[in-house]
Amino acid sequence: MEGSEDKIIPGENSSFSPSQKVIPGGQNATYGTSKVLPGEDAPLEKPGNNAPRPAPEASPTDIKQLIAMSTSKGGLQVIPPDFENKNGSWSSITSTNPFEILYLDYRQYKSITPEIVQNNHRIIAEFWADKLLIMNRGARDQIEKKYTAVVVTGAEKRLQAAFNKLKTTASLELTFQQVDEKRLTDGFAAIADLIDLSVQDGDITENKANVIITRGLKNGLESHEIERYIISVIQEKGFNPRAEKPDETRPFRNLWMTDVAWAAYQKRAIIRVEWLDEYASSLEELGDITFRKKEKSEYFLRDTNFLPPLVNKLTDSASRTAEFQRIIQEEKDAEKKYLKILYHLNPALPFRFRGEGFTEVDQLLEHACEKPESFWEAADFFSKDYLQIWLSESAPQVMMLAPEKRDAIGFLTFLYSVNRNYPFYLNNNKFLSPEDLARSMKTNQAMWVNVAQHMENGYLPVWFKAIGRSDINSRYNTHLESIIGSGLYDAKELKLAAAQTLILIIDSSVTVPTITADVKQITLPEVEGGSVVKSAVRLRIQNHAFVKATVKLDTQIEGITISESELTFNSYTHDSEREVVVTINSAQLIKDRPYSLNLLIQTSYGIVDIPIQIKVVFPKRAVTIKLAQYGAATALYFGLFRYLLSLLLNYDDWLVGYSYVTGNYPFLVFLLFAGFVSGGAYSYKLVKKLEKI
Repeated sequence: MEGSEDKIIPGENSSFSPSQKVIPGGQNATYGTSKVLPGEDAPLEKPGNNAPRPAPEASPTDIKQLIAMSTSKGGLQVIPPDFENKNGSWSSITSTNPFEILYLDYRQYKSITPEIVQNNHRIIAEFWADKLLIMNRGARDQIEKKYTAVVVTGAEKRLQAAFNKLKTTASLELTFQQVDEKRLTDGFAAIADLIDLSVQDGDITENKANVIITRGLKNGLESHEIERYIISVIQEKGFNPRAEKPDETRPFRNLWMTDVAWAAYQKRAIIRVEWLDEYASSLEELGDITFRKKEKSEYFLRDTNFLPPLVNKLTDSASRTAEFQRIIQEEKDAEKKYLKILYHLNPALPFRFRGEGFTEVDQLLEHACEKPESFWEAADFFSKDYLQIWLSESAPQVMMLAPEKRDAIGFLTFLYSVNRNYPFYLNNNKFLSPEDLARSMKTNQAMWVNVAQHMENGYLPVWFKAIGRSDINSRYNTHLESIIGSGLYDAKELKLAAAQTLILIIDSSVTVPTITADVKQITLPEVEGGSVVKSAVRLRIQNHAFVKATVKLDTQIEGITISESELTFNSYTHDSEREVVVTINSAQLIKDRPYSLNLLIQTSYGIVDIPIQIKVVFPKRAVTIKLAQYGAATALYFGLFRYLLSLLLNYDDWLVGYSYVTGNYPFLVFLLFAGFVSGGAYSYKLVKKLEKI
């Protein structure tokens, strides 16, 4: 069965429990496998300030874990989001397991009802029927590239066959027995050759058992099943535990040997070798000494002249000696060489971390999660392979959870695979849940850029996926694509918009950013021709949010303009109100023609639509005022001229019939007439200038 793009979610044995931990060697421990996440290596250092990209999709991992989580919740309610991904968990349709074909965890068969089977069958059948329809209507290349034609065309038949095997309670139990029997048969067959080798040697050590367990886990077995099977096989071959104080939790520390091997071991036990000024009679004791004398041991581990001969003397085994020689020769890093030798000598030794020793990985990680310094130091140890070296020897079943990549995403994937309840650290801030993160973001916008960067780098998506909140990732990517597509935001603004999107997704009580206007419409039914009218619209963001808006008219009309094309609202910086001014230059509009258009304020969350009604009319009032103005000016002009004449002639009566002046003073009359005409001409020019005619 193919993998999905989802990140790792801890698997379950028979039921899903969010609080379950993975305890090395525990009988009820559950394990899963994970692979590296796609894309560039994510650095361990704090994120930078690049513009956000959609959160990276998870890499292929064990689909059984996703199916287990879905089954524990009562089956599917809708089709899983990753079914639309090329490497999504839709590939369960190709399984030979009828339960997995219907997206059900067969290990939880006791909680699976015929109604759940029928509901899952309906939802998945509708999905594949839709894909078949799309493929047949012309999108064949696109569908084949993602799902392949064989899968799409054969899905209905496979689903029906699986449904027929699970549709009743009796058939459910029967099919479970068949599937589980096949799993056990195939798994035990895969480890048979390794058990045979141990049988031939006459003893089985914890190191040998760990190799067998690792292969068994890869072939679908649980660790406790493997342990019981190994013990049952070797007991049939005459093996018995020889330890004086048996270890109940780690049975392969109990010196399982045949009588012949035990007799040989007892003879070897009296052999003592000197190592770092102390004596040892077993590899475990060599390890104890090496653990206590780390600095001194590093000198003796620089070449193969010292430790390998002692191993050969104690074990009388060339192959065991060669294992240590190979480590010393091939590993150039002194610390990694020390750790590989140490835990190959004695896997039960504790792991040093921040001055303390830990024998269980969950205890170490719990300690690491207490403070940001220890959290990032654990991440550093992971990146350097120190943790992996320890776990590969002491707890291979836990090591199965560690992805191949050694970056921050790899560490987080491993961390939450061990225990999904561990906190998340955003730089040095600790968060226990997505809701805890959202609450902090709502009161502190300064952290938004970092949050967006952690989404882009894939750190937060790993956490969300691990705790069963993968819907946050898919919804975030969908909304972010819409925001990016709007083209509104620069790099920094895009991070703020992305962070706000995350708040809205996590906290359903937060309402989307809403912009309101102080007017519902703009109505100007009597704009007088020749005038310029301005109408202001006050816009306000109603909730605590950040949003950017475009402002435009839905119809472009010459003579009608707006003062702003983009507006930014950010209530966190007290920038909650903005004003847009609509300007109407009636001189560019046609009189008596109604104009209807809309002022649109558009954000990523919606549109504010303000209707505008405009009509330009003949300027009656303006004409009346102008006539009155210039009539008064003309009267004043004539009155002033007559007043000047009265002063010059010393005559205040009517000028009609007064010919004395015109006959005796013709030149004076000419000058007076010229002055009157020049005054009128000058007034005309002045009026043209003032009225911009």
